[in-house]
Amino acid sequence: NLRETQELLDLVRAKKVPPIPVTTAPLAKANDALVQLQQGAVVGRTVLTP
Repeated sequence: NLRETQELLDLVRAKKVPPIPVTTAPLAKANDALVQLQQGAVVGRTVLTP
């Protein structure tokens, strides 16, 4: 809910909870990124870029 989301954001801002890791990959490597996801090799999020 909204209150819990706000509390979580406050904890992240206070550096009591680490932010979610984000990596980027070019769109041309989308298949590789999908394989990594399927293999459980992705920690956090992978963002495909043009």
